[in-house]
Amino acid sequence: MLDLSGRELEALATARRSLELLEREPPSAELAWVHTTLARVLTRIDRFAEAVTEAETALAVARHLPADPDGDLDASRADALVSLAVCAEFGGDPERARTLLAEAKPLARRSGNLAVELRAYYSLGISLLDEGRLAEAGAEFAAGEERAAATGTTWSAYGLNLRVAHVIARFMRGEWDAAEAAAEIAGESVSAVVATRLAAAGLLTAVGRGRFAAAGRRLAELHESAQTDDQVILLVGQAGAEAALWQGRPEEAARRAAEAIADLEIGAFTEQAPHLGRILLAALGAAAHVEMAAAGIQTAEEATAAARDMVRVAERAAERGLPRAGTLGPEGAAWLRRARAELTRLSDPPDPTVWREVADAFGYETGGTGPCTGAAPVGYRQAYALLRYAEAVLASGGAHGQVEPDLRAAYATATAFGAAPLAGALRELARRAGVRLEADPGPSGPGPLTPRERSVLALVAEGRTNRQAGAELFISEKTVSVHLSRVMAKLGASSRTEAVSLAYARGLLAPAGLD
Repeated sequence: MLDLSGRELEALATARRSLELLEREPPSAELAWVHTTLARVLTRIDRFAEAVTEAETALAVARHLPADPDGDLDASRADALVSLAVCAEFGGDPERARTLLAEAKPLARRSGNLAVELRAYYSLGISLLDEGRLAEAGAEFAAGEERAAATGTTWSAYGLNLRVAHVIARFMRGEWDAAEAAAEIAGESVSAVVATRLAAAGLLTAVGRGRFAAAGRRLAELHESAQTDDQVILLVGQAGAEAALWQGRPEEAARRAAEAIADLEIGAFTEQAPHLGRILLAALGAAAHVEMAAAGIQTAEEATAAARDMVRVAERAAERGLPRAGTLGPEGAAWLRRARAELTRLSDPPDPTVWREVADAFGYETGGTGPCTGAAPVGYRQAYALLRYAEAVLASGGAHGQVEPDLRAAYATATAFGAAPLAGALRELARRAGVRLEADPGPSGPGPLTPRERSVLALVAEGRTNRQAGAELFISEKTVSVHLSRVMAKLGASSRTEAVSLAYARGLLAPAGLD
């Protein structure tokens, strides 16, 4: 069977030459395999109508041949059925695709052709993943991995595809420890392709957990080698942009997102539609320009124009891309909502409702179908959306109590996953909003000051004016003054400066640099 990794056009030419040699001969298992191989190659370059014709021809040839004791004919039929299933997915009929795959799997098992059997496992898992059915997809990937391990084909083409896809599915579902373990290949003797794909998949968890030094080394290694694997390009672009955003380097994030978007224009197949991974990358690019405006690197006008360009990239990919199921799946739809929502962060005031919709759209992470609420567990991407939702509510003058359940739910997810950067961002927003997070112990030691009074006094200690402190804490200048009056009364201080000194002396404020 031909290896199609990055050599689809070469494989297509070889299969067509083989067909020219065999088409004048009587039907044979070899002829069926040539049509089957053509179908597989054509699915890889998104020429689905031609692929259907070749797969159906392969099945027709096989039907006119006697049973093959070696199982070669069964393998050909199974592979043709898998190609038809892939075409059905892209044609918008995932149920038919899964019916075809259910027919293909026992045929492939009976034939003894492990490559075809693992392709069937992988295709079924991807079909479920595209519909946001993460638990079922994970189970299918796991079953395929077990079959590969039992037959010594873990690092074959589809054995590797199954493992990488399972790492990604585990990350999406919140099984970060398992994802991290599965991405490690310490002590294994594997090819560069295997090491590269698993390293790229492992970046998602490393970045999510704030392990930026290790992620940075991997990113540098992967970036230095010219990548042609679209999955690696997407993962490296995503992880690189997210790492840069969490570390306060929005210019780098914008550059990494833009480079990956450009690299996903697959030059060999110019007739292809935009890669759907561009939606995710464009959302991160839009976020980068928002952060550039906040840091004063771009003006609001420049950032708005650049973020709009990113949203247009996402919308074009959504409109003209080729989703496996014919329509944009839940993941693509959620990232498209996020791209548009990132742009609204530049509005004054921002719109909280769009971020609530983003949180709802990422509900597939936890198997949810209803609105995202603080009363139910949330996934990682939902937790980020709730952070932005709470931020927008507070910036729009909303009540602090309105966002407390959502911040607590998001923080519970961040701490459970070990998502240190997100947890830190949630703690900072909660501090500014005067919201006590259940898992956040807050300043140590008993004292007469409320959490809000401590927050106000801490900002005063840093030299903030009442107006500046109010802006940071989402309260009015007058409210800051009221809090300070209460603090001075409780501490017996006659001035702001004396209140700060007394608070330090009594351990009510942490010394500068230790908070």
